[in-house]
Amino acid sequence: AVAELARALEKATEDFRTDILLERGRIREAAGKLDAALGDFVAARTAKADLFEAWMSEARVLKALGRTDEARAAAREALQLRPDDEGAKAMVGG
Repeated sequence: AVAELARALEKATEDFRTDILLERGRIREAAGKLDAALGDFVAARTAKADLFEAWMSEARVLKALGRTDEARAAAREALQLRPDDEGAKAMVGG
């Protein structure tokens, strides 16, 4: 699945590219490939800075990697996009 998504990325329009990056990141995260997943989530939010899902996914992976301060910073960015999101609030506060 990851190889197919890599091929799709080469041909994707910018809007679709962020969707592919998020999906590939989710697959990599589920497979325990956290560094690769983090790269996908960072690429997605770099391409589209207002992408809440990318910021929260980045925060989740950073937390799993033990990079708590960076995880909170990413969650704060997500919270700017969705101030009422409980998951982002919890990540920032905890």
